[in-house]
Amino acid sequence: MKKMGDGVFLVYLKTSFLTCVNKEDLIKTHKMYQFRRNIDYTYLDEVYGGERDIISMMMGVFLSDTVPSWESVAPLLANQNFVTAGQVVHRIKPSFTMIGLQDFHEPVQALEHALKQGAATSVILDLHKLITEELSQVVPQIEAYLAEEA
Repeated sequence: MKKMGDGVFLVYLKTSFLTCVNKEDLIKTHKMYQFRRNIDYTYLDEVYGGERDIISMMMGVFLSDTVPSWESVAPLLANQNFVTAGQVVHRIKPSFTMIGLQDFHEPVQALEHALKQGAATSVILDLHKLITEELSQVVPQIEAYLAEEA
């Protein structure tokens, strides 16, 4: 991990090649994801027209639905239930962008594809760990926002 300034962190994910359905779609062994680790409130104001009640509602739903759904993925992975894990990840994928966490889209999508394409377990576990660690950095921000709005 490397701090780039302005709250931007580059996170390197070191993995083996994914086993792809289409052998021409090779994915590099070192993938870099950029996380700002801050909610993009400017984006939220644009999307929700500055309606703080709607933003609060979306963040509340994220904490009550998305986070527990995300947490349900770990036991599915431990039991190698990759199909169900992929379905859960697919279902919650848009939730990240809906609360101003656009930087999560690419790694969450990569995890979804890895699960659907039968990637090596190490790749799946590395992606899941990365996203979980980054999510743990932003959940307190969401909680703080909701506390301020209460």
